[in-house]
Amino acid sequence: MLLDQVQETFETQPETVLGFRRFSLRGLAQVRGEWDLVCLAVNAKRLHALMAA
Repeated sequence: MLLDQVQETFETQPETVLGFRRFSLRGLAQVRGEWDLVCLAVNAKRLHALMAA
């Protein structure tokens, strides 16, 4: 890793990559499900980029 590169935490990736800014559902179980979908989307996008390379 180069010194001029900034390591981005996972929590900022959904906002910058997918435009996800807030939860649209209420309740802990529903928010957890929504967060799982966001994580799935980030991972699918990452896998797609790795397979294309």
